[in-house]
Amino acid sequence: MLENYFEATFTIQRLRTGLSGPYIDGFAEMLEKERYSFGIGRRYLRAAAHLGHYLETRGIGLDAVVFDVLEAFAQHLPSCCCPQSNGGTTEDVARGAKLFLKYLRVSRGLAIAELEKNKALVPELVQDFRHWLKNQRGLSESSLRTYGNGAAELIHSLGSDPDTYDAPSLRGFLIDHSRTVGPGKAKNLVNALRMFLRYLIHEGRCRAGLDRAIPALAGWRHAALPSYLSACEVRQTIEACDDGSVMGVRDKAIIVLLTRLGLRAGDVHALCLSKIDWEDGSFLVSGKTPQEVRLPLPQEVGDALVAYLKCRPR
Repeated sequence: MLENYFEATFTIQRLRTGLSGPYIDGFAEMLEKERYSFGIGRRYLRAAAHLGHYLETRGIGLDAVVFDVLEAFAQHLPSCCCPQSNGGTTEDVARGAKLFLKYLRVSRGLAIAELEKNKALVPELVQDFRHWLKNQRGLSESSLRTYGNGAAELIHSLGSDPDTYDAPSLRGFLIDHSRTVGPGKAKNLVNALRMFLRYLIHEGRCRAGLDRAIPALAGWRHAALPSYLSACEVRQTIEACDDGSVMGVRDKAIIVLLTRLGLRAGDVHALCLSKIDWEDGSFLVSGKTPQEVRLPLPQEVGDALVAYLKCRPR
């Protein structure tokens, strides 16, 4: 089954060795059955082998993996020098490893614990904060996780008593953490801290106005990729897709959805056939909140989607 994802004999043999080796072909079969894309499948298979190497070097069996072990594996990835470390971002590898362990537990019957964080380990204040965000702001699960993680990091560094928080300590915490992450994650942390402090102010648990102590992070102009493409550049990007390959047809469908309808990457990723009304020429998208919105399905977008559906792998 690995031959469906890799051509090099050396790579296939290496993936079939080690702690994950006896299960890697079955995992590949599951990925194909669940219709994971070719690229994601390759990355998740490498992640499974990577996890096996990590556990083997530390004398940990697959059936002994708990949440803390998976967390430690994820934390070692940015500075990892393992021979199996190539292929995919840190988040890809962590997701692939978690999916592999779920496969072992569900399909192979290994005694592996559920790999969700124990709620008892999450500060009660953070649980209340997440509950408030969900009920009062209607945030999606991904946003709840981002804001909750930021609040938990703050509590871990400054303590669980908001009365002791002040402007210098909050700024010091933000500056220290922003040095260890990229600009995107640093800005997410800023948003999470401000929202958490507003919640505490609303509940009367810290001084009013303390949320204004969180500074904005500098974003230099032209320091990143251009924020938009011209109409000519959009047309050239779409025309550059190879209509003769499945990947090219898929890329064209994705780019058309992004450019013609202004969808976010997450909206395209979450789109499924049940959300599309072909007769009405519209589809449903939820965006950042659970509330769904109906958008029109232009002819060009519909044609691109149909072209991909006709040629995508079974």
